[in-house]
This record gives sequence, structure tokens and C-alpha cells, in this order.
Amino acid sequence: MKTSKPIFTTPAAVEEAFYDALSRGDVQGVMSLWAEDDDIVCIQPGGPRTTGMSAVRQAWEGVLAGRLDIRARSIQRYETMTTAVSSVIEEITVAGDESVRCVATNVFVKDARGWR
Repeated sequence: MKTSKPIFTTPAAVEEAFYDALSRGDVQGVMSLWAEDDDIVCIQPGGPRTTGMSAVRQAWEGVLAGRLDIRARSIQRYETMTTAVSSVIEEITVAGDESVRCVATNVFVKDARGWR
């Protein structure tokens, strides 16, 4: 079942919505931000490369099943007319314990429906 996807006019808006959905543990919200492409890829810290909507959704369901808090602390973005790449320092706290930091790379593409 396809659901309507939000329309974003900037990569920054997609990224903000992504971290907001993560903070709420909202798998549907996270997945609504991805491009509709069977070739999407996600590599989570310490995890394998997952490819395709179903595998990426399953990976996020596993991550968000636990008590996890992910915050973007520093974002540097390179942007062209149709592609943007962000280097993000994420602060991750699991179940209220000590936080760790990791570097994430988020890639955005623009199509006729906006940024994903």
C-alpha cells in the first residue's frame, strides 16, 4: 500500500524530518522520506549494507525497536541542483545510557516531487 509522501523543497528540510522521525521512533515517518527506488542503500553503524525498500525498512524497524535517541550534532552539506551529501556527527544514546558519537553520511536526490 502506497502512502502519500511529504514534499520537501530543500535537503535540509528532509534531514530535519529524518532526525525528527528517528527521535519519535517512527519507522513509517523515516521510510516516507526515502526515494521510491529499489536501489536505495542504508548502512547503519556496525551493520551490513542493506539494499531495497523492504530490507531498509526491516533494518530501521530493528534499530527503532529499542530505546534509542539519535541527535544530529554537526552537519556539513555539499549541494548541487539535484544531489546533496551531508556529513553528520550523530550523538547516539541507547536506553538512557552513555552516549557515543558516530559519523553518518546522508545522501539526498531531487526529482520532480522534491528532495528525498
